[in-house]
Amino acid sequence: MGAFPTSDLPGHENLHKRVCASLDYCEESRNIEFKRSAPWKDLKLKIIKTAMAIANLRDGGLIIIGVSEQGDTWELAGIDEEHLSTFDPDVISSDFHRYASPHIEFTAVRVKHKNGKIFLAISVDEFDETPVVNKKAYDGEMRRGEMFVRKRGPVRTEPITDARDMHDALDLAAEKRAKRIIQTSKNIGLGSSAGGQQAHGDKILDTQDAGGIVTEETSQDVVTAAKHSNANAIETAEVGFATEVALMDKMRTLPALASIPRIRIIIRPEEYAPARISSISELWRTVEDVRIKRMGWDYPLLLRSDEYRSTGNNWIGAQAELSGGPQEWKMFQSGQFVHDMTIRGCSDSNRKAHEEWARNHHMVPPDSDWGSVVGYVGIEWTMITCALVVELASRLCQKGIIEGQCSIALSMESIQGTVLVADPRRAWHDTFIAKVPSLNNTWHYPVDALIADTISPPIDMAVWFFERYGWLEPPKEVIQKVIDDLRAGR
Repeated sequence: MGAFPTSDLPGHENLHKRVCASLDYCEESRNIEFKRSAPWKDLKLKIIKTAMAIANLRDGGLIIIGVSEQGDTWELAGIDEEHLSTFDPDVISSDFHRYASPHIEFTAVRVKHKNGKIFLAISVDEFDETPVVNKKAYDGEMRRGEMFVRKRGPVRTEPITDARDMHDALDLAAEKRAKRIIQTSKNIGLGSSAGGQQAHGDKILDTQDAGGIVTEETSQDVVTAAKHSNANAIETAEVGFATEVALMDKMRTLPALASIPRIRIIIRPEEYAPARISSISELWRTVEDVRIKRMGWDYPLLLRSDEYRSTGNNWIGAQAELSGGPQEWKMFQSGQFVHDMTIRGCSDSNRKAHEEWARNHHMVPPDSDWGSVVGYVGIEWTMITCALVVELASRLCQKGIIEGQCSIALSMESIQGTVLVADPRRAWHDTFIAKVPSLNNTWHYPVDALIADTISPPIDMAVWFFERYGWLEPPKEVIQKVIDDLRAGR
């Protein structure tokens, strides 16, 4: 009989955080399903159907056993030890394989919650290439060839019965295939620009117009007109996007974000179109579809309770004051995403732990005035934040929200006097302190390049910030290992 590992093992750190966060919020979603405590034979069919449905979602999801529904509330009762003894990871894998095609990849762990109760969590991966279908009929409950879906609204698992339900899984499969094609093209050296174009400065100019070939006599006029048109387009875009960012500042829900060390993240298209996303409903759907759900927290954070959400004339947003500090984001119909987030080691609840890391690593002399340190910027936190931002940008590109060029701007604000710190797992003996109030930069990527490669950009971004703290030539292979672990859900 196989044994379930405990989630407090180092390899399951993110999964542990994700399960505990799901229990703390105590809300089911398309990616999170609660099951009461019961023997495997009683829950087997429901878990298999739910796992097949969750495998067809972006980032997969969780099935947590030990949460029972009591009227209109959830009870975190935990899984009974006698019931837990009937579960076996090898049996779960075998039963998944018996019904699901292709095979479902999953991780199952025992999780001890802060209330002292034990829960069994099954983390289901999203499908690799092809959506999961049922390959074996079962007593009228499941038919061969059925594909299951997690319904929106009141969450439930049901067979797909209409085109809208089918759309999500097929859309995700199409994105995966398109990404592989782009990656293959890049690997064999195929460019993304079409024939009949030539580079002129920073702008690509078409060498044919409506009247035929552009001659040498008219080429300078075309170049001058194109430069003028391009300048006007850039000015219009900057004004439009800047107006939205100003609205973000004016309508700030959490005033504390204006004065504490924080990072501002902006992802947007290069060209401004005020109604790129057609409606507020479609805006919510877009954020739900592209947000990243494979860590200890979702990005961007999107709690289901209405008290955390807000809607405006041309935007939606969410805000929360969590253990990592206040954070707030808005997504505009123009395709611009703006997120203000506390730097984790500078929040009241995390500062003490980061200070201990600094003391243990002997980053500064023992007799230093620790109280004068403004805050701490975690090395791993910076790497992970950059990776999440690039992944989100890539997903917006894959959905066609951003076309042509994607702009990513990162700005660390109010950081003068903050100290760069490593977590206890890493050897660290140096002292790097921010000498300036802010650090900011903007990166521009062709959409196809960002879809094909989501590893190199966050490495470059993290290195850019580390070097300006004074850490020269940080090891890129270490940064890549952190990003690879994040992408794998570790």
